[in-house]
Amino acid sequence: MTFNRDAYDRRRLERARLVYERGYKRELLYCLDYCLTNNVQVPPWVKQGLHNAMNAAFSYEIKSWDEAFGEILPKGKRIVTERRNAKIYWDLFMRIRDLHEKAGEAIDEGLFEKVGAEFGVGKTVASEIYYETGRALIADIEEENALDREVSEENKK
Repeated sequence: MTFNRDAYDRRRLERARLVYERGYKRELLYCLDYCLTNNVQVPPWVKQGLHNAMNAAFSYEIKSWDEAFGEILPKGKRIVTERRNAKIYWDLFMRIRDLHEKAGEAIDEGLFEKVGAEFGVGKTVASEIYYETGRALIADIEEENALDREVSEENKK
């Protein structure tokens, strides 16, 4: 099976559109960055969303860019903690998966403590990062499968 870049881009941008339409405003900027970085045509919904945000700013309908694109740091979160977690989440997740799958270690408090120490966090934080990352991956896979089914149904018509 070969990698189809166009199909991947379409699915990724469609998933992003759904996330944006659910109110996650920053997705607009992430998609614009993705398109510009990967030389992908910017979809109409991104253009329209950016146009709407700019008009709201020009006409002073908003006080800050946070209103147009959402806050970077959600309420109740600490920047130091979020920055650290953003830097380590994938490596921590994969380290736990590797130790479980390749070395046969059980996914338990002992493993979270061991891997957490490698990344400078406690076992509770390691566990939280691991399960949050896993849930996000599962959600991504489920969304991807749902989109594939939708596309398949549309192609049948």
